[in-house]
Amino acid sequence: MRLSTCHPERKYKAKGLCKQCYQAARHAANPAPRRAYSLEWKRRNPEKNTAYSLRWQRNNPEKRAAIWAKWARANPEKCAATRSRRRARLAGAAGSHTAAEWRDKIALHAGCCIYCGESKPLTRDHNVPLIRGGSDDISNILPSCGPCNSRKGTRTAREYLATTYRL
Repeated sequence: MRLSTCHPERKYKAKGLCKQCYQAARHAANPAPRRAYSLEWKRRNPEKNTAYSLRWQRNNPEKRAAIWAKWARANPEKCAATRSRRRARLAGAAGSHTAAEWRDKIALHAGCCIYCGESKPLTRDHNVPLIRGGSDDISNILPSCGPCNSRKGTRTAREYLATTYRL
């Protein structure tokens, strides 16, 4: 894409570009100095940066939603962790766990559901449900597939296994 088509009537430095497009082309050709300057400016001016960011977000809701959707598609594990933390926080649950602890828990169970033993996409299941006072600590988390987690509902793992498999 040629940048010279934006405002050819406002030539800058005999390049056939307006000043804005000339600078954009210059920064695109060598982004490292511009990036360093930008990071340094943000470090020196946190209040202005925050105000600018909030103003941009308010004025560009469609762009903001598109950027967020793209990030969410690229980071499904982080989105799931964020949703899980928020849900636990709203329930007033104590404790928390990291993504690394969750991955270790999945590896410990060989990537299989704790209830049916199948290797499906796994979800975080609270052994003692949050609604019944369970914590969000990794010791209370079990890997389970979506269908098993939904069927378990608000029962503990022991109650679910007892009613499902007649233990």
